[in-house]
Amino acid sequence: MFVKRSVVLVVLFALIAWGLPASAQQGEIVQLQEEIADVEARVEAISLRADEATGSFHVAESQLAIAEAAVEQLTREVEASEANLAGLRAQVRDFAVQQYTGEFTELNSLGSSDLAQVVLTDAFAEFAGRHQSDVVDDFRQERADLSDSQVLLDAQVAEQRQVTADMEQTQDALYRDLEQMGIELKELERLVDELEAAERARRAAEAAAKREADRKAAAEKAAADEAAAEEADEGDGDPSEEGDEDEETPGEDEGGDEGDDEDEGDQPEPEPVEPDEPETPDEPIASGSWICPVQGPVSFSDTWGAPRSGGRTHKGVDMMSPEGTPVVAPVSGFVEHRGNSIGGDSFHLNGDDGNYYYGTHLSAYGNSGQVEAGVVIGYVGETGNATTPHLHFEIHPGGYGNAVNPYPTVRDAC
Repeated sequence: MFVKRSVVLVVLFALIAWGLPASAQQGEIVQLQEEIADVEARVEAISLRADEATGSFHVAESQLAIAEAAVEQLTREVEASEANLAGLRAQVRDFAVQQYTGEFTELNSLGSSDLAQVVLTDAFAEFAGRHQSDVVDDFRQERADLSDSQVLLDAQVAEQRQVTADMEQTQDALYRDLEQMGIELKELERLVDELEAAERARRAAEAAAKREADRKAAAEKAAADEAAAEEADEGDGDPSEEGDEDEETPGEDEGGDEGDDEDEGDQPEPEPVEPDEPETPDEPIASGSWICPVQGPVSFSDTWGAPRSGGRTHKGVDMMSPEGTPVVAPVSGFVEHRGNSIGGDSFHLNGDDGNYYYGTHLSAYGNSGQVEAGVVIGYVGETGNATTPHLHFEIHPGGYGNAVNPYPTVRDAC
């Protein structure tokens, strides 16, 4: 995926498309092209690994959010069960004391002569016994429920720990690949610069050779014309006539051949027209006028709507990149910098195209105010609630509050 996003490689394809006429620099250019192709293949392989790791990381991130929510719910259930159990435990203890002391048996009717009191006492004793029996049953059920909830909680915590460990391993592998990709891209950029220089040298040598060939051709033509003119002058003389009277001195023959030859020989050599060199763009190349916001090794996947901590869903695309990678304005517009507790340091770009762009977790700010597309407005980081360096990026068509999935736009431009 990243090969498509590399500005350097776009320039490379343009250079290779120039073709290679025979020249002294051709061998160097061919060698550079072979080296570039090798680096390009390595970048492609790293990019595929990084994209796979990014996808795995985002899946684990969603699983972790679900696990965390389950742990929180089970923890609340366990705490409620423990509180209920504490109350029931007190009631069961009182019931056990009452049973041991024979409190209810002493309230029987044998010692009373009042029939109404006898009936009332027996009824109360029977009700109290049934109630306390229910308390014991509730205690047993609550204790069983607590045990089940605790087992589920322990399993969920274990899963949470495993998912976290998997995320950390995936993250380490991902950023090793991204750092290696950055090294390879710098090497690729160096080779492309050499290729451009070699191609310019080839064209300059070609133009110089053409100028020398033109100069030699012009000199040979002038010499041939001069020889022809001299031969013609010698043929014009008549031996039977008096030569002294008709002999011409140089420069006296109006419109004579010799004067014409001299004028023609003094003409300046024509300057050969050098072929136009292809211009190398100064700004990053992107699809249309939209520029990839992360200018460096980057990997991402479609995580729109994925679960996030706190019951939230993802409203952007997470562009994984090493900390400190430049973040640029994808379009021209007005940039403001301000942070928040969740995102940390953030940029807010009201684009001249009418859309609102938001990026967060920055490690540092760049330019602000009115900026052109491609101007650095921040640097990738992990401020806020981020657990790894990346740019969380959002697009709101028509202005803030109308977020859409930015993945297709970012995929096409990056």
